[in-house]
Amino acid sequence: MGLAETVGLPYARAQSFLAMAMLLIRRGERDSAERHLNRAMGIAVRMGSASIRFVCGLARARLALAGGKKKAALAALARALAAGRERGYVNFSWWHPDFMAELCAVALAHGVEEDYVRGLIRRRGLAPPADAPDNWPWPVRIFVLGGLRLEVGGEEVRFGGKVPKRPLQLLSFLAAHGRDGVGEEVVSDTLWPDADGDAAHKSIEVTVTRLRKLLGRREAVVFRGGRLGINRDICRLDAALFEARLDKVEAGENSAGLETALALYQGPFLDGEDAPWAIAARERLQDKFVRATCQAADILRKSGKNAAAESLYRRGIDAAATAPALYLELIAFYRATGRAGLADSTARRAAAALRAAGEPLPPGLAA
Repeated sequence: MGLAETVGLPYARAQSFLAMAMLLIRRGERDSAERHLNRAMGIAVRMGSASIRFVCGLARARLALAGGKKKAALAALARALAAGRERGYVNFSWWHPDFMAELCAVALAHGVEEDYVRGLIRRRGLAPPADAPDNWPWPVRIFVLGGLRLEVGGEEVRFGGKVPKRPLQLLSFLAAHGRDGVGEEVVSDTLWPDADGDAAHKSIEVTVTRLRKLLGRREAVVFRGGRLGINRDICRLDAALFEARLDKVEAGENSAGLETALALYQGPFLDGEDAPWAIAARERLQDKFVRATCQAADILRKSGKNAAAESLYRRGIDAAATAPALYLELIAFYRATGRAGLADSTARRAAAALRAAGEPLPPGLAA
């Protein structure tokens, strides 16, 4: 910044103020960041520099978000992205991928310049943040909650002939092991238990190649350092996204994310798959879903929103029909609100559902 001041180059001065503003935003020094942004914008206006005004607008949107000023942030973001679309901007000085990914996620969540933003994400290969909205342009979408389903390039994958069982089994196994991947030895011991080390390794290599071809992207499956995993920058995996959103809620970062997290849970993990690893993942995810549903319903009840709480309990039971805790919570809710008849009919429904699934009845439902 000192050199720019000394030689009197206005563009360099504006860029220096912008760089400092970006740094100050990341450090949480909002007042100082705003002063530097104002100086950069002043120079941009005097110069007639649309590109600097564009970056200043993005930075101002990020600054407003950091200060909890959502309305101001969206207004600044809309102006900046409209200018970017009109001029075809896909890059700028001091570009930071995480900074832009966050702003793109906000824009998509609020319907701001969606076509331009999706094109920018694809062009620059931006990785989705944990709270990326559902209209983020993931090249691959993997659905495992409620059954296995794939979308590649926006089209559902349908198998007209022979189903590629081994690649799908590997994909399901990787999905069951969450967001951190799994060791090659665990994969081989589970999916190729009768193969020796070299043969198992070759089988995994061949199956990974087939899976990458199925997903249309080599980088969709990560295989390095003796570990395998699904690349979540490329693939939207509903189970991993569900857990990530719940983690943010539990960490106190995004209490409003409960409902969006719950909406991802469309049913049991790989419903119908009876392998032990699938059952373990199914139970883990259902337990999280049940706890989150009860937590969200409790918040609604305390706010006097009984109808919304009842609806949430019912949606929860539809998605997890063998979860006794949800039935018991709904029964208690009906009794607390003076609806004994509904409580009794819910208890009968619960008992029938659990018996049909071969599950034991908890004390609150046992005859």
